[in-house]
Amino acid sequence: MTITPETIAELRRVSDLFNEGKMAIPLGPVFHHLPVLLDAAEQLAEVTAERDALAASVARVRVALDSHPDPTRYQYASKGPISCGWKSALIDVHRALADGSGS
Repeated sequence: MTITPETIAELRRVSDLFNEGKMAIPLGPVFHHLPVLLDAAEQLAEVTAERDALAASVARVRVALDSHPDPTRYQYASKGPISCGWKSALIDVHRALADGSGS
């Protein structure tokens, strides 16, 4: 079951009616706790939306990186790994996406 903003709004309306004594519900004691549960559901929806947005951002970064060669595989003949400018930053991004580490 997905709890949508509309579902939360309807449950809040029912909860308010119950708490105002305008509605009798056999499971009355449950409705005393409903506002707290609805707050938690709203927070979960917000965090889920934020997580999904961040996941989409990471996916876009991965797509962008796929159009570039992996700089960690290239080395200067005499100086070792590439360590300058944008290539160094690109290496950091590759590492961060691969294992969570940065520079």
